[in-house]
Amino acid sequence: MQHVNVNVQQKKQTNQSNTMSSSCLHAIKLLNLKENEIIPHRFLLLKGIVEGQKCGEPENVSLDIENTPQLASSDSSSGKFKFLLDLGVEKRTIDIKIKYCNALLELQFEYKPKCCNYALQPLLIIAQDENSNDDRVELYRQIIDLNLLLIQSVYAEKLNERSYGRLCFCFKDQCQVFVSSLRKEEIWQKSEHDLWSHFAKEILLSKWGQEDSQLKFVAFINCSRYLSDEVVQTQDFSYENIRKHIQGHAACGAGGLALFSCTYFYAWPCKFDETLQCFEDKRKLDLTKEPDESNYRKTRGGVYASSLGAVCHEIGHIFDLGHDLEGVMGTNFDYINNVFIINTMTEHLPHRIVQQKSNVAKPRFTQLKKTAANGFLDCYREQKENDSFYFSPNSAIILAHHPWLSDTASEVAAIDNNDFDVDFAEDKLSLVATKYSLKIIEIRTNINSVVAEWFEFQKHQQQPVFQFDIRKFQNRLKKDCHIFVMSSRGHIKKLFI
Repeated sequence: MQHVNVNVQQKKQTNQSNTMSSSCLHAIKLLNLKENEIIPHRFLLLKGIVEGQKCGEPENVSLDIENTPQLASSDSSSGKFKFLLDLGVEKRTIDIKIKYCNALLELQFEYKPKCCNYALQPLLIIAQDENSNDDRVELYRQIIDLNLLLIQSVYAEKLNERSYGRLCFCFKDQCQVFVSSLRKEEIWQKSEHDLWSHFAKEILLSKWGQEDSQLKFVAFINCSRYLSDEVVQTQDFSYENIRKHIQGHAACGAGGLALFSCTYFYAWPCKFDETLQCFEDKRKLDLTKEPDESNYRKTRGGVYASSLGAVCHEIGHIFDLGHDLEGVMGTNFDYINNVFIINTMTEHLPHRIVQQKSNVAKPRFTQLKKTAANGFLDCYREQKENDSFYFSPNSAIILAHHPWLSDTASEVAAIDNNDFDVDFAEDKLSLVATKYSLKIIEIRTNINSVVAEWFEFQKHQQQPVFQFDIRKFQNRLKKDCHIFVMSSRGHIKKLFI
């Protein structure tokens, strides 16, 4: 491929190369990819902007890349553009050309799929009396694999935005069928908590759970069903009533299992080229047939965004994240659509509410206490400046040092949390760690695991810290809170005072 001659220093400063015509002055800026960067995840999002005067005739930004499926979203008025690429399964060097009018940007990067002992295994759970050869089973497996690859790319993109690089989890294998001992009727009668407890035990005792302690699982219940006729009879189409009439449904993550149902797969893509269409799907829901999980958007695209964002949120819990007031682990997971598409309309969605649940099935939602006016202005600012979908600083720290995402996890021996000793000296109100230094502590509420306070250690190559005075947090600790501690190597302890 012939490259345009560019000034190397300019290329390093702007992460771009471009040419300009004498009549049209444009500059193409790629905002999230550097020359020779290594990409460890299959789906790659490219974000950029065309700067300079507008052309007389509106033009689209085009991407030239060999043997790589691509999807595009752009806004001619702002010059912003996004491309979503499927890089495939084999590692390779990739050259791209981005064009607009007479401007050209060329760049090369390396695709090296991540492979690590610490991995996720997707599962489709079917009941004992279901047919594993049913066509729907294969379709659902495709849907699960595709959309978990999207979430993998989101984790990498959001940690990269926090300057940790493209850290992401990897998969042990494609989605596998897991046959439960339960029949459909038994699954339909169980609560979300009971479903999580039962399937967690079944999976732990299975070949996957017995053979590999470095696996975590993301599982979907195949036989979930929406009792639409009963909803129609009540004529109550509120979210609460619809939710009461969904059986075999779950959306909770803890420990080594994030559990969901296939309830909202009617709005999910099963092929890569359908992805952006599903996010942009404005078709109104038929609540007599389709259960709503759109946070009051009442569209198929809204259902896809909110339900996929919820999966992203619950996967965060199996990576030991608590609840934040904002961000992916708080009120903002409904906005995952904005990661992939250029959304010119500002959405101001209702805040999620903390739900009281058991310790196992951790609550999904937190409520951000703001006035309506401030909430709208903050939402407007976030969506204009970024995509409103992000991990809080403390959550990003935990993810960046977690064995399932960290770059160093595969280079060292298996991490055993029992090897990390942390003592709490109640009389001195101090934490003392041995062998491994402290990286972050969080003060979390016992009921909902909401992060009330947090503190990071060893910033900017500071000396290792093994002891920390928590007297300034003692009032919090007296109010039904516990201490979450992570070592610099990724060990985790929870101390209940």
